[in-house]
Amino acid sequence: MPDGITIDFAAEVAKQCAEIRDLYEIEECVRPPSEQNWIEFLYDLSAFLLELGCPHEQLTCGEITSRLEHQSNRDLLSAFLDSEVKTARLVTLQKIESGEMFSDKRDLELTNVLDSALKTLNVPKQAGTSNEWKLLESLRQKADGRVGQSCRNPLFKATLDDKTLPEIEKQCEMFSRDFYNRLLLLNSRLKVTVESFLWNARLKSHKTEIQSILAKRVEAIGKVRAETDVAHLLAASSSLLYIQKASAMERSSPARMAFATIGRASTRMLLGGGPPKYVRCSTTAAFKHLDKLIIETPDDAMEIASRLTITEQQFLKTALEECMLKREKGKVADLTPEQVKGVFLVNSIPFIGFGVLDNMIMILAGEYIDQQLGTVLAISTMAAAALGNLISDIAGVGLAHYVEVAVQRVGIKHPVLSAEQLESGKARFTTNAARAAGLTIGCLIGMFPLLFFDDDDDVDEKKKKKKKNQEE
Repeated sequence: MPDGITIDFAAEVAKQCAEIRDLYEIEECVRPPSEQNWIEFLYDLSAFLLELGCPHEQLTCGEITSRLEHQSNRDLLSAFLDSEVKTARLVTLQKIESGEMFSDKRDLELTNVLDSALKTLNVPKQAGTSNEWKLLESLRQKADGRVGQSCRNPLFKATLDDKTLPEIEKQCEMFSRDFYNRLLLLNSRLKVTVESFLWNARLKSHKTEIQSILAKRVEAIGKVRAETDVAHLLAASSSLLYIQKASAMERSSPARMAFATIGRASTRMLLGGGPPKYVRCSTTAAFKHLDKLIIETPDDAMEIASRLTITEQQFLKTALEECMLKREKGKVADLTPEQVKGVFLVNSIPFIGFGVLDNMIMILAGEYIDQQLGTVLAISTMAAAALGNLISDIAGVGLAHYVEVAVQRVGIKHPVLSAEQLESGKARFTTNAARAAGLTIGCLIGMFPLLFFDDDDDVDEKKKKKKKNQEE
């Protein structure tokens, strides 16, 4: 509990709020407090005070956990609730005396039950002059419709024999294993989410407290076990889950936060009747968004394995066993012609682009420097070529990324090779030969700007003709 608040004080507040709620017939409620749900108690109390229209800002505004730290605020809350209880009693007594409300205790209990049933079935509020028999008939029809929707449809309809029972036991083991894997994944995602929020400067000061709460939650989740046996699986049906609206969602309420409640059917939601059919989407997209595929700890391995279906796990297990067996025997599979072709293409095509850009930029820059700046700086043609090469190298640093992106968009991918295959002499020779060939082809293609430049003799001849024309 927060500083200054005791269980007895909180219980007395909840008792007063419950009486006010019953007398005023309002929707917000304050749940009984405990050491585990004190924060929910504070949120419930805040929403309840807003529902009552509490005029004291120190009770309705500010940090939720610090509103009742001071004794003056607690005294103010007690005084406000006492006055509201007295007012609610007087208003209720006036309604009873005027005939608007019956004082019979049994009728009051029945009214609460009917009110709860009407809210659960979403029956609209009736006018004061409506017929009670019509109301009960409408309530009965709504209840029959809800019962019809919740009709239990057994999942397994086949006759049990010596063949089906082992299959059912196998399904139970699969459910338990999948449940455990999902718990590990849930804990991992919970840790990542909390760590992402701890970058906030406002939360860094509470890092120790947040991590202690997280550790308790993770420990509690880790203790959950899926004790699924044949009886549970045979009792499974296609019942649906119903989500009830929170009170603040049912009407325009000033409540700032309301906790949604979930009404759960008697059994878990499973597939329709008949033999079970298990459908799961591909996990390729999930693996693309993994933070890393480097396995450093057993938890990393379990996190990756938990994202796979049973069939995918079997495939992975078979592949790992084959790799381990080949490694123990010291046998390395030779590269196939398709793999050699793939390695050659994925290494040669990027270097064709590098060669084209490098030679093209060097020729253009060198020619410009030689023609425009050569006479001014008094440098030779080779010096101009060297400066052009410098500019080409600098440009290549920035353009290399775009060349790689362009190659990826074309759809050329590196073939899947083992670590031993990548380190083999054949793979290294193919890689170096492909890069050399690609660079050679690229540099030859990159010489095309020379087609648009005139040689020195043509330049001199043009100058002579121009001078002759000027003299004439």
